[in-house]
Amino acid sequence: MQNKNKKDTLSSTYNVEVTDIATTSQVNVNYKISPTQQIQKIWANTPKILIAILLLEVIAVYGLLFFVSPSSATFATQSSQESIEITASDTLIALTNQEREKYNLPHLSFNAELTKAAQTKAQYILDNNSFSHEGKNGETFSTWIRETNYQYKRVGENLAIQFDQPKDIMNAWMDSPLHRKNILNPLYQDIGIAVVQGNYKNKPTTIVVQLFGTQK
Repeated sequence: MQNKNKKDTLSSTYNVEVTDIATTSQVNVNYKISPTQQIQKIWANTPKILIAILLLEVIAVYGLLFFVSPSSATFATQSSQESIEITASDTLIALTNQEREKYNLPHLSFNAELTKAAQTKAQYILDNNSFSHEGKNGETFSTWIRETNYQYKRVGENLAIQFDQPKDIMNAWMDSPLHRKNILNPLYQDIGIAVVQGNYKNKPTTIVVQLFGTQK
């Protein structure tokens, strides 16, 4: 795995002011097992009298996905990507709360408004080729939060790009003082995370936006 310049892969800010940097690596998030792996797992763990029925079901499902029409195949690919992004987001929230548990800090609660803001910000980064807490017109990261009507006392943001696995992202964030400060801030109560795949500067990548907040 090729290491990247630290400044290019992570970024952190909090209370609408501070920006900083951190560490490393490459991206191709993939949490799904292949049809072959599914069949092998079924064969090893399922009574043989059920294998024929299950194989027929697998063939029927994949036949529908890839042979009904080109539009069906495209839809299946898009759904799979969305599923991967949602799974990665949920995993990162769980990992964040695991780190907080180590220091006897309360869990952060999933917040729909922060999640929407994170998704919008991640897409902005891809659309504008701008991996930054600020927008090209001088917007701060809290701009995207305010647009969701999340009424906050304090907010923070961690960013990451070109990472392979949620655990790698969390390790890199925890190794960076400012990212770690956001994750372990006892004053935060809510969290929203977006993991969005797309092209950044004409190269496929994954953008991660992690938002923290405390409501008024």
